[in-house]
Amino acid sequence: MEQNNTSYESILKQAAKKETSPFKFSKTYPAYIVLVVMLIISFFVWNQANEQVANDRRAEFDKAVSSVMTRLETKFQRKEEVITSMNGLYDILVDVVRDYFDLYGQVPTKTYPSIVSIDFVPYVPDEELGMFIFNAKSSGYYDYEIKDPKNRGYFYPILHSVPLERNYHRLGTDLANNEIIKTAIEKARDNNSIVSSPILEFRDDTTGFMLIAPNYDKDKKRNDIQSRRANFQGVVIIEILAEMFFQNAITGGNKNSLNTFPTDSTIVFEIIDTSGTEDILVFRSENGNVLDTEYEKFVTDTLAYPIADRNLLIKFATVPGFGGEFQRSMPTIALIVSLILSILFFAFVLSVTTSRARAVDLADRMTRSQRRIVDSSQDIIAVLDFDGNWKSMNPASLTVFGTSPDDMINTSILPLFYSEEDKAGFLHIAENISEDKTERVDLKMRHSGGNMKWISWSLTISQADRLIYAIGRDVTAEKKAEEEAHLKTKQIQLAEQFAREASESKTYFMTKLSHMMRNSLTGMMGYLQLLSNKIYETEEEHDSYIKMAEDSTEEIFTFVSDIVDAAIGSDENNAQLEFIQLEEFFNSLFKDVDKVSSKTVSFDGKSSSFKAKAVADKNILHKSLADSINALLIDSHGGDIQVQASENKHESATEVQILLPVSPIAEEMIKVFKNSSDPISALREDQHEIILTLALSASNIRRMNGSFEVANLGKGAGSIIQFTLPMNKIIEE
Repeated sequence: MEQNNTSYESILKQAAKKETSPFKFSKTYPAYIVLVVMLIISFFVWNQANEQVANDRRAEFDKAVSSVMTRLETKFQRKEEVITSMNGLYDILVDVVRDYFDLYGQVPTKTYPSIVSIDFVPYVPDEELGMFIFNAKSSGYYDYEIKDPKNRGYFYPILHSVPLERNYHRLGTDLANNEIIKTAIEKARDNNSIVSSPILEFRDDTTGFMLIAPNYDKDKKRNDIQSRRANFQGVVIIEILAEMFFQNAITGGNKNSLNTFPTDSTIVFEIIDTSGTEDILVFRSENGNVLDTEYEKFVTDTLAYPIADRNLLIKFATVPGFGGEFQRSMPTIALIVSLILSILFFAFVLSVTTSRARAVDLADRMTRSQRRIVDSSQDIIAVLDFDGNWKSMNPASLTVFGTSPDDMINTSILPLFYSEEDKAGFLHIAENISEDKTERVDLKMRHSGGNMKWISWSLTISQADRLIYAIGRDVTAEKKAEEEAHLKTKQIQLAEQFAREASESKTYFMTKLSHMMRNSLTGMMGYLQLLSNKIYETEEEHDSYIKMAEDSTEEIFTFVSDIVDAAIGSDENNAQLEFIQLEEFFNSLFKDVDKVSSKTVSFDGKSSSFKAKAVADKNILHKSLADSINALLIDSHGGDIQVQASENKHESATEVQILLPVSPIAEEMIKVFKNSSDPISALREDQHEIILTLALSASNIRRMNGSFEVANLGKGAGSIIQFTLPMNKIIEE
């Protein structure tokens, strides 16, 4: 036998000795998956590095462009402030004389070298020309005259010009002769705003542009085009050298260098006027000559530069070698490093998978062996999800539930519960899952044949897996043995109660008998005593008979008294009867009844406003009624409790009725209790010990010389407890 049989350990050793290729794809495929993932990550890193370099370049380029644009805008704002300030004189004063104009114009022309002149050009109709020239000469321009006058009906002559020493020769120049300037003046007049002329050569070998601001008669309307034309006085003009303006704006006034700002060294730009038929190059940065060469411009941009009502275009581009060689090489370096890491990681995972291939193969064989153990187990070994659906099941289900594992997979456990109470218990466990734990519970389950089986479950809850690992053992035999033992205990308890009742009934009978005999004997003794005092014919003979009767009577009295004393002291648990007031008793009772907290209790006293009394043992009555009411209110969800009591003086008894709300379980148990001739045998069908409680309560009421009944009022109508108690004590102490 030893040679033919192989131990479990030897099987595992033989399995370990079987050679398998460590580089088999089924064993090493994780390494190839890692390689593919790492290559994808390498491409992603390269792409991210490219984007990062591009973003860094763009950020650096935008910083330089923003610096240039800020300086240009600041420069123009200052020129705009100058012309606004000069033009504001005409809104303050009725007539701006030459001295005022010269005084206010000296500071800006000396501060900003790019300003060639600040001029006042009035609007002069033909009919006012003579007076205008007279006034001009009167203000100190002694040789003032209109240069090259044209017959058009009006003139735009230069009246004041600052600095005068550089611009005296321009006094009297009619700007209406220049169609471009005339158009700009009239645009400023009609729009009541500062306008700019195109870039033009308004003097010999001098290229620049003019800022033109209109002014009107003081305090006259100018809110529409007609009023503006009617009240138009003239314009203030600032002539600006374009080259010097942009140079000062870029360099901050440093004439020795155009690259005083570090960011300017990374970009090249040129300013173009596109307002005419042809684009005019207005200004180019000092390094702008590189734009005439061929090189890779990494970043370019074109922005509009507003000058009053006009826009110049500024074309920006990066300089050759922008960003440096290292920055351009960063994506390639990142790709190479990522590829090297991918290969190294692939080699590492391949090494791990191949070195563990034999261990994994051995583990697979051990898992199969463990699976055979699971398959051969007589206990349920299964897995459920949190919704109660079977995810796996071993063959033990065929023995325990009468259903094959394949038929149970993906079905719910809920139909297998034999009672709603057990189903609710399982759902409570499944719905109150807050942490990993193991619950052990015994539940009644249903066999496919309809039989009930007790299953002892060990339910291990895993939050990480979102599963319940279940092991169930059939403990039906053990449970039946426990139930039989419990049933015998209840039967013994009820039998002892019945014995106690019988003993007290005998005691009650003997007490009543002795009471009657003692009354009779007492009468006999009295009569005999009367006879003993009378005179008869034969007195000695009469006395002897009387003496004998007295002796016999005393002996019977002594004997009966001994019987009474023995009956009264035969049971220490005899009921201690006393008078009780029922309303006070029930008020105290319902405070101690567990199931009454959600019910409404009402009293309906038919005698003296519920002042009925009865003779009973208060403690025994309290316990009996409390236990009975609690039992009959199990599974009751609503309704009120009504109590009625009345004294029946004809029968010397107090009758009490307690109406209770509906309880399906109580209705069923009441039927069994009433239909059974032997309460001890009926305990086999007892649920929640309702029958036991009712039998004990009925016996206790009978011990107090009363009667007890319980009944159903009809389907859905509830139940009623009826009992009677004596109104008077049998023996007055």
